[in-house]
Amino acid sequence: MSQFQNFSSLPPDQEATFAVYEEHVATSTKKANTFGLAAGIGLGLLVIIIAFTVTPKHDDPMADPSAKKTEQLQK
Repeated sequence: MSQFQNFSSLPPDQEATFAVYEEHVATSTKKANTFGLAAGIGLGLLVIIIAFTVTPKHDDPMADPSAKKTEQLQK
């Protein structure tokens, strides 16, 4: 807890009461960063898996629309 001392202009005995809160903030920040990193990696893997497993539909925007209708009617 020595790293959380002397961070305000209060007397040392009053500053020591804030050390507990500063330590709590430091540990909470570390936990939040770890959780955020894990969530980011998980989301990134999910996006990569979806990108490689889903086959896109290849529609040619320049194709003749009447040809599509005849293909559908023939099926």
